[in-house]
Amino acid sequence: MRLDGVLLACNDAALSLFGVATLGGILKTDLTHRLVAADRAKWQEFTTRVYLVRDDGARPVAVQGIALKDHPDGVDSLLLSLRDQSQTHRLEHSIQSAEVTRVGQEERQRAARDQVEETIAEHRRLAALADEHQAECRRLTEALAAQTADCERREAKFVELEKRVEESQLASLGKEREHRARVAALETALAVAHAAHATRPSVHDKNLAQTGQQQPVSGEPDRRELLDFERRLKASTAEQSRLRAIIGDHEIQRERIAAEHQAAVATLEQSLALANQEAALSRDRTRQTLAELRSQLAQALVEQSRLATREEEHEGERDHMIAEHQRALGDLEASKREALVDLRSQLSQALTEQRQVAARAEEEHERERHRMSAESDLARADLETSKREALATLHSQLSQALAEQGRLTAQADEDHELERHRMSAEHQRGIADLENSKRDALAYLHSQLSQTAAEERRLAARAEELERERDRMSIDHERAIADLETRRRDALAELRSQLWQTSSAEKSRLADHIEELERERDRMSAEHRRAIADLQTSKAEALAEAEGLLTEIHQALFKDGLAGVERRLIDTIDETERETADLERLAELQGGLTQAISEMQTVLAPDDALQEPFEADDASLRERAERTQDEAIVGIKPPASSREDS
Repeated sequence: MRLDGVLLACNDAALSLFGVATLGGILKTDLTHRLVAADRAKWQEFTTRVYLVRDDGARPVAVQGIALKDHPDGVDSLLLSLRDQSQTHRLEHSIQSAEVTRVGQEERQRAARDQVEETIAEHRRLAALADEHQAECRRLTEALAAQTADCERREAKFVELEKRVEESQLASLGKEREHRARVAALETALAVAHAAHATRPSVHDKNLAQTGQQQPVSGEPDRRELLDFERRLKASTAEQSRLRAIIGDHEIQRERIAAEHQAAVATLEQSLALANQEAALSRDRTRQTLAELRSQLAQALVEQSRLATREEEHEGERDHMIAEHQRALGDLEASKREALVDLRSQLSQALTEQRQVAARAEEEHERERHRMSAESDLARADLETSKREALATLHSQLSQALAEQGRLTAQADEDHELERHRMSAEHQRGIADLENSKRDALAYLHSQLSQTAAEERRLAARAEELERERDRMSIDHERAIADLETRRRDALAELRSQLWQTSSAEKSRLADHIEELERERDRMSAEHRRAIADLQTSKAEALAEAEGLLTEIHQALFKDGLAGVERRLIDTIDETERETADLERLAELQGGLTQAISEMQTVLAPDDALQEPFEADDASLRERAERTQDEAIVGIKPPASSREDS
């Protein structure tokens, strides 16, 4: 048959199939006209597929041959069975292409997974760097806050020290001013006492001169009295000198204390200056550190923004790669489905061709049987004709011809049976081969599907593993954050302990200094109390001596008055007036001395509790002097009245 469907040759089986008796009725006719109209397109596709020759015209063909011996035509020949293997090779090529495609897809998937893992690792590294930068920023911020708090604390401490120094300076100035005022008052009192003591001898000498002129006899006791009084005045002057020496000692001690105070103030000012310099240096360092920290913070923020941008880019790339991976998986699934559909279509085509080959083999076998039957009939007809023509001449060969015919018939039947069994075995073998190839193809497809499912399960397991890794990394990140918080709290506790130790050391040093100042103050208070006690003792002794002197004067005056009542009436009145003046001057001197002593006591101990006993003693002394003066006046006046009576 030509490619356009025109029949070029036909056997008896085809003639019987087409219902044509002679070859002339079938040859040179179009076969497609004898097909159903619905199957003509399939016939065209079949002819195109069958006639398609690939690989430079070479087609793989499986050839099977059967030797035909004793053929009726008398020619030794072979019965060939040609089976086209191009479809099987195309299936194998498709399977190999699918395998290569699968390997390429696996390599691309592996590369995509590696790239995704690298992206995830880079993302984690960037996250770790961002966390480190944030931790560094927090640490620098905490250090800056600590330095700022330290500077503020130092400034507050410096302000407090300056305030204390100013208060101590003001207190020392006030004390020094008060001390100078008291010393000036004491010097004034001493000058007044010296002036009174200087004027006292001249007045007393005048009185003595007048008294010596009036009464030469009574001048001796008065001179003794005056000498005694002068001795007592000298003792009082010596006491004043001793008090002046004590005041000088106190002045020296005050100057020493003032010098020590000035030295302490100078030391404090020097330490304050050093502290101010240190504070200035600390402020400069703090400003430099703050500037550096700000620059580092700016750099860290820029780096963090850059890392965030890069992280976003990596996130975009990762999403893009995940999308490409999903698209590649979709393409792989689509290609697998297409390959499976193609393999199924090719398998169906192979089964169809196998059925067609089986049908053609059956038809060929049938045609061969009919041909052999026709040839046998023709041979018998020829034999019958030759028998009728040469019946007379061939009676001798009839038995041989009949034997030959039986032999040929038996051989033909045997050959036909062998051919039928062979064709059946070949058919079974072809069917078994097709079944085996089908099973192999199905097994390969099942293996591919199982591998694909295993790959999908592996990818799912990998995704779960990545998810667990992400959870673990998040847990590690939270643990690292907790560790950083713990270290930060420990650092703050350590800083607080250091600050507490520093403040404790400073407090202990200040406490020691305060205790030393307290001891110095107690020592000075003890010395001051000893000086006050000495002054009180000397004052008590002076008061006792003055009281004894006043008592002796009172007794002497009283005895002189009683002894010379009758004898010295007018002179006694004048002497009484003189003694009254002397007593007044003595009272004035005693008052000046008492005032000087009270002022000295006020200067040395301004305490009211210490001043009250002296004021009480002064008051009692004044009362005694007034009472003695009154008694003297009263004791003298009666003799005067008796003289008037006489």
